[in-house]
Amino acid sequence: EKWSGDDHLWWTGGKPGDKLSLEIEVQQPGEYEILVNLTKAVDYGIVQLYWDEQLLGDPIDCFSANAVITTGMISTGKVAATKGKHSLTLQIKGANPKAIQGYMVALDFVLLNPVPQASAKQQP
Repeated sequence: EKWSGDDHLWWTGGKPGDKLSLEIEVQQPGEYEILVNLTKAVDYGIVQLYWDEQLLGDPIDCFSANAVITTGMISTGKVAATKGKHSLTLQIKGANPKAIQGYMVALDFVLLNPVPQASAKQQP
């Protein structure tokens, strides 16, 4: 599992309850599935994602005992987004009991995947 561009956003020094918000620019209004890829390691925490304060999916445990790897692409759910600026917030919820309690979080990428809209059928 590789990181896109061999890089990621690395958040260190956070504690449970802390939040980090990122600005996401939406070009076209519509419904999007929010996909993320995070880093997993022995000292990484459990993170909850939010879109404009709306809960996205379940908390993601970023603990990995033996290697630094990625989570692979995770779907966190669907949102209706207007054109313009939105916020993606990462909140540290804690850490796996087996983890070194470093509470680190690293985000490789966020992908907004447009959800196809069913075309309205005309009644005869």
